[in-house]
Amino acid sequence: MYLPRFSRSLASALALLAASPWFAARIDSAALQAQAVAGVGDDAIPLPSRGWRISLTGIWDQWDRSLSADGRTPLLAALATPSLSSTQLPALRPVEAGLQAMLGGDFALSLGALEARGGVRRASSLLQAEWGITRRVSVGVRVPYVEVVHDADFVLNRTGSGANVGENPGLRSPQNRINNGSVYVQLVQASRALGEELATCTATPSAPGCALIAADPAAVQALLNRANTFADAWRTVYGDGGDALGGPVVPHVASSAHAAITTQLAALSGDFSRYGQGSVPTTIPVGASLVYGTTGLQTIAKDSAFGVNADTLDRAFRAGVGDVELEARVLLFDSWRANQAARLSTTRPGVRVLAAAGWRFGTSSSAQAEQPFALATGDGVNAVLLRATTDLVWKRWAWLSMSARAVLPQADNAVVRFPGVGLPEAFFTSAPTAVSRQLGRRLDFEIVPRVSVRDNIGLSAALVHRTFASDRYLADGGATWETPSGSAQFATLGVTYSTLAPYTRGKARVAVEISLLHEVALRASGVTVPSLVRDRLELRVYPGFPRR
Repeated sequence: MYLPRFSRSLASALALLAASPWFAARIDSAALQAQAVAGVGDDAIPLPSRGWRISLTGIWDQWDRSLSADGRTPLLAALATPSLSSTQLPALRPVEAGLQAMLGGDFALSLGALEARGGVRRASSLLQAEWGITRRVSVGVRVPYVEVVHDADFVLNRTGSGANVGENPGLRSPQNRINNGSVYVQLVQASRALGEELATCTATPSAPGCALIAADPAAVQALLNRANTFADAWRTVYGDGGDALGGPVVPHVASSAHAAITTQLAALSGDFSRYGQGSVPTTIPVGASLVYGTTGLQTIAKDSAFGVNADTLDRAFRAGVGDVELEARVLLFDSWRANQAARLSTTRPGVRVLAAAGWRFGTSSSAQAEQPFALATGDGVNAVLLRATTDLVWKRWAWLSMSARAVLPQADNAVVRFPGVGLPEAFFTSAPTAVSRQLGRRLDFEIVPRVSVRDNIGLSAALVHRTFASDRYLADGGATWETPSGSAQFATLGVTYSTLAPYTRGKARVAVEISLLHEVALRASGVTVPSLVRDRLELRVYPGFPRR
């Protein structure tokens, strides 16, 4: 939904770029200062010796779709299903198998259709301070504070008619548990008694009461086999009235499965009665009177019997300090010899090359495995940071920055939902697991064309190509998991107001820059990334910036 808006903005920016020579020809050349305004993305501009740059930044991210090679998909769409069943909840497979055994055929239990959608809002506040040790060497620190909200919205069985099972009433009512358990007990007793008679009549066919059994012992044995299978399945589904509580769900009283089980139980009772075993009850089993409703998935998540192992599956909020970064920058080459006044007033082309290295501390709060949709406030992993940036100054009103960045995470230990490893599509079948992990390296290649309008307004755009290496996880016991590798592209438009050039000439009281940026995710290949829309407002203050 954001791409058309971005396309219009990009078209406007390109039109402005094309018209810039026209503007340049009509503006006093003295007012046009090359590189007077930086703006979007990284640049190779050095800090003055003993000068500071203090930045306060607000970043607002949002996305409700995922971006992959297949296009944009609603977030959490992979969790939606026309039938929430044992496929998504493997813990229900024993119950389903028990019902199939009692019914003597195929049966697929269903909790109803599941609708799933999500949306993420993340707000970040960044404080960054940089100090120029010399004209060519500077150091900086960046401290983020992040608040992130993931609104995971699940609606189960919206119509109320899609489920054929509901909560086992024996789990909440001792009397219901005893009533259902008595069926198992009496089936076992009747089978034991008939089995003893079969043994006696097989050994002594002429014994009193053996005429019917001796006439067709195979039929008696078939009845015993059927009864034992039915009793074992009954114990799995409905319980035995004692230690075995049964499954978390049983057929709803209005379902065809409930009616079929009643019919099967009545048939068993009649068959046992033929051989003098009239204790098998014909009472209808106590089935589920209610199915799980629209908010039922939250109840299911908290019930360990369903195996989801999650504290919550709805709105998840996290807040805290993100990953703190330290960086040292070295100016390798500069046509203006790191002279700020010369840089701001030059009328000739030139080149600047800067290299930087840093360390990211994994200080952010990690995602919680018990809350599958609670997003982390950062990577939470120590990492080496490397960067190289080249500025190519063409004319007084146009210049270009090109950057290559690398993030090299270090190995660490974590608790994730293995094997899902944070992938929402797999959380139903995963469980919190301690793992050793090696997050994959990330490489960015960025190109930023820039246009100066007079000496205090700058327009810029950035295109970033980002590659992701595979993340690797190793769990106790040797199980491994590896995420896909791939790439994604992001684009940014920005406008910046700056007083640096007027400040050097004594025409401004403070040296500041204010930037407003808008970023979107364009495409992805091999990986799935958030379909990000980002707005960024940044204030940069330059204490100690030199005047002429």
